[in-house]
Amino acid sequence: DMDIYQNTYFLFTSDHGYHLGQYDVPCSKQQPYEETIRIPMYFKGPKVAKNVTKYDIVGNIDILPTFLSLAGIKYDDNTYDGKSWEEGGLLSNGDMADNWRTVYLS
Repeated sequence: DMDIYQNTYFLFTSDHGYHLGQYDVPCSKQQPYEETIRIPMYFKGPKVAKNVTKYDIVGNIDILPTFLSLAGIKYDDNTYDGKSWEEGGLLSNGDMADNWRTVYLS
């Protein structure tokens, strides 16, 4: 009997779509509004803290380094723009690492 949840990670996220006339701006998504900068992301797995909500700044560029790190695959940090959430302390109940980003410009 193999328990799939012991070694599988699940990531669910979304795209924020386009503004369709809200705030009297044309169809766009490069605006400084909550609907544009806050995108839901749910992450579950063996090393992910349960019942914890984090508000640290992450982006889709962090997904590949995170999964490489969780899989134990070594990679050069300079190869990818993103950072592993594991290395940033974002998967634990503790505080984020001191070297984690505090701003995100896309």
